[in-house]
Amino acid sequence: MEKLNRGVLAALALLIVFAGLELTRPATILGETPKEMFVMNTAAMPVPTTVQGTVNVNGAISGVVQAQQSGPWGVDILNSPLVGIDPTRNTVKLLSSGSTTQLLMDDDYHQMPEGTTTFATPIDVSPYSKVRVSATINGSGEIRFTISSGTTVGGPNQNLRRIETFETGSSFTRVYDVPGVSLHIGMTPNNATNQALIQVYGH
Repeated sequence: MEKLNRGVLAALALLIVFAGLELTRPATILGETPKEMFVMNTAAMPVPTTVQGTVNVNGAISGVVQAQQSGPWGVDILNSPLVGIDPTRNTVKLLSSGSTTQLLMDDDYHQMPEGTTTFATPIDVSPYSKVRVSATINGSGEIRFTISSGTTVGGPNQNLRRIETFETGSSFTRVYDVPGVSLHIGMTPNNATNQALIQVYGH
C-alpha cells in the first residue's frame, strides 16, 4: 500500500511539473492577422525615403539642385524686343558655309587706244563682301586705272561710284569692301604700246 501511494505521489508531481511548463510556454502568433503599424516622426526627424517614378513639385525649390541635360535645351526670353535690319539702309551679304576666295576675272588687255578709257567687262560682286584687284602692266608708258562700283550687274558704265583712281607703270594689288553689286575697271593708257594683265578675286 505504501508503494502504491508513492507511485501516485510521483505521478501527481510529474503532472504538476508538466502543467507548470505548459503555462509558462509563450503563445504562438502563427495564423494571426497582420496588424498595421504607423511610424510617427516630427519635422526635425523625417523618415528617409527613396523617390519612385515621377514626382511633381509645386512651389519653390530651395538649396542646391543637381540637374542633367536630357535632349536639346533652349532658352526663351519673354517680352524680348524684335531686332531686324532695315533693307533700305543696310546691305546684308550671306556667304555659304565654307566659302573660299573665288577667281572672278583673269583677262589680258593690250593695244588699248591711247588717251581713251577702256572698261573691262563688269564683274558681279554681289555674293561677296570683299574683292581684290591685281594687275601687271607691260609695255611702255603708264596706265591710269579707275575702280568704280555700280548698282546693276549687266548695265552700262554709267552712274558709277568711283572708288579709286591711280597711275601705275608696273603692278598693283588693291583690296576693297564691296560698296555695290558690280565692279567696273577703267584703263586709260598714255601710250599705244600697252598691256594690262588683270585678275579679280572675291571673298
